[in-house]
Amino acid sequence: MALQEQIFGSNVYVFHGSTLIGCAKSIKVSGSRTEIDTTCTGTGDVQAAKVGKAKYTWSIDLLWRQATAGDIATNITPYTLIGNTISKTEVTITFKNSGTLVSGDEVYTGVGYITQFDLSGDDDAAGSFSCSGFFNSFTPTKTA
Repeated sequence: MALQEQIFGSNVYVFHGSTLIGCAKSIKVSGSRTEIDTTCTGTGDVQAAKVGKAKYTWSIDLLWRQATAGDIATNITPYTLIGNTISKTEVTITFKNSGTLVSGDEVYTGVGYITQFDLSGDDDAAGSFSCSGFFNSFTPTKTA
């Protein structure tokens, strides 16, 4: 059976808490677990291992823009994210396939910190901003 709905990057919404991160172009979340070597003479020539602790990292790219009076309360811009980095403020980043919660939506939420950011401006291109960090927790859920 084919999947019913493919997810296109242009339809992915990224939130800081419950507020939309305006003009987000991409998000990348990576998860891994350490591998604990448990090889001993009893395993013969086959390496044995157990899974260890999880590590989640993330990065977001967005257009560098300034919120105006009409959207400053409803959009997060680089200004807020840079402030979170400087103040060591914990962030909750959520991403999903729509701007509103619908029953059955897959929602991915991580809680952690911003550890790096970049502002970039070129003469003949839109300015860009990217930030990255780590999550102390990362949870996939489905809305009821």
